Formats: sequence, structure tokens, C-alpha cells
Amino acid sequence: METVRAYKPAPWAYHMVAQELAVPPSTCFMVACHVWDTVGAQSAGYTAGLITRPGNAPLPIASLPRPNLVAPDLPTLAHRLIRRWRS
Repeated sequence: METVRAYKPAPWAYHMVAQELAVPPSTCFMVACHVWDTVGAQSAGYTAGLITRPGNAPLPIASLPRPNLVAPDLPTLAHRLIRRWRS
């Protein structure tokens, strides 16, 4: 992102989005199909959902944040997010 002179997963990229929306990072939810995007977003205070694809699953590394939601496609992720929001 040229404005912050940083690219994901640098936290500044995510912080700029929250600032532009005038909301705290904790209210933002990043949906991505790349683990590094969810890791970057969660490191900046977002919650995150990962859409898996062949060869693209959450990384089994204890020191990295795990996505809050994981699904094989966007409709499934949306249903899980709605179910979570309602409970």
C-alpha cells in the first residue's frame, strides 16, 4: 500500500484501513485465502477468516495466531460467521 509504504502482512497496512473507517481494529474481520494475510490481520488486532484451497491450510505453528474461522469457500465462511454472530 503506497499510502503507508508497507505491504501486508505489515501491521501498518491493517491499521490504516481501521483508521480510514474510523473503527477500532478489534471490530474488523479480514477474509483471506492466504494464511499470511490472516496472520497479519490478527497481529494488528483484527479477527480473521481463512478460505482454504488445496495446499493452503492454517499453519500448524504454535506461535502463530490461528484464523478465527476456517471454511472451504466463501458461502460456508459467511454462514459460520453469521452463526457465530448470532450466538
